[in-house]
Amino acid sequence: MRKFKIIIEICFLAICASNLSAEINFSGSVQTEAAMTLWWTKEPGKFVVAETDVNGKLKYYGDKTALVVDGMVSYNPVKYNFIDYSVGYDFGSNAFKLKLNEAYFDYNGGFWSFRIGRQLATWGAGDKFVAVNILCPVDETMLASQKVSEKMIGIDAVKLSFNNDVLLFDFYWIPFFTPSVLPVDGKFIRPELSLWNGEAAARLSAYLGFADFSLYGFYGFEDSPSLKYDFNGTSFELRGEYERVTMIGFDSSVPIGEMTVRFEAAFYPERSFSNMISIEKHNNLIGIIGFDWMKGDFTLSGQYFADYVFGDVEKLERKNFDHKASLMLKYSITDINLDLSLNGIINLNDLDSVIAAGAEYSITDELKLSLEGFFLIPGTEREGEYGKLKDFSCFKLGAKYSF
Repeated sequence: MRKFKIIIEICFLAICASNLSAEINFSGSVQTEAAMTLWWTKEPGKFVVAETDVNGKLKYYGDKTALVVDGMVSYNPVKYNFIDYSVGYDFGSNAFKLKLNEAYFDYNGGFWSFRIGRQLATWGAGDKFVAVNILCPVDETMLASQKVSEKMIGIDAVKLSFNNDVLLFDFYWIPFFTPSVLPVDGKFIRPELSLWNGEAAARLSAYLGFADFSLYGFYGFEDSPSLKYDFNGTSFELRGEYERVTMIGFDSSVPIGEMTVRFEAAFYPERSFSNMISIEKHNNLIGIIGFDWMKGDFTLSGQYFADYVFGDVEKLERKNFDHKASLMLKYSITDINLDLSLNGIINLNDLDSVIAAGAEYSITDELKLSLEGFFLIPGTEREGEYGKLKDFSCFKLGAKYSF
């Protein structure tokens, strides 16, 4: 990361010296959220979200160059542990966090361009589920976040792009591994830092009049470790290693009148799966199909997610076939600047679900207030993925000022 910082500083001085007429923009926001568990949970009235973020973004535009720095200061005393599904608090210095979302230098040479530094990129057509979108790690401690893009963490990478009016090709070289942030503590062994132990990724996109298509390839490491318990002589210790992963996939978006239909699929050969005792290798196929429909002040979108693991999975805590579905309805009352939304995800294996209902009111263009409720419902026979978190059902109040 220090190397990227030095490179960005040199690039910044260079473009400042070469182009005094360049444009500089600064924007940011201050956001605060607080959420308490509902009355039917194990500990009603307990804070499960208590976070304040101050975000700033600096953009420097030259003739063919740009420099972007996006950072955040966060205060969050809530600490999750999803092994025993508990919440603790730390009001000391550990509650403060500095996060560098993006910090990159960009050069545009017409049909080709390159970007170097910390950057974010979203792959695929899904927003609730993930098939190909594994380029950037995520923050798994963000319990109340509904979209994968809101959890994403920047990668330190070099991106080389070639494009024309129809095609776009991106190649990423990621020399420094960045893991996901986990809500558990343990001894996690990161990949060795070396020139030949980095990650590589590529995307080829075609933007046609009747549809958009993209092909993806990734060779690197899983963002989350394969976890298992090891006995150290006196007690069990949670350990994990970041296993190698290969992915090939595609997505497509096809507009049909007022509706857009989206397809996405990814294949992971010999992917690692853990049962907390040992690690197994299985081929893994994931697919997503969804739609977005807009009519006046209404927006409706839905997705179906299917995840198939080949081979014998008896020792894993899952079935060969796992599938889920999501639905989102949003109604914007423009006369009073009020947005109402209803989101739901159901796990079709165990029939557990999560429902989120919310309202956002814009007092001004800069100031917004929000109220949301999150309801995690167990399945009919087993608690399921969402049902295990039922005691985190909560309502959340938020305010955001943008400048």
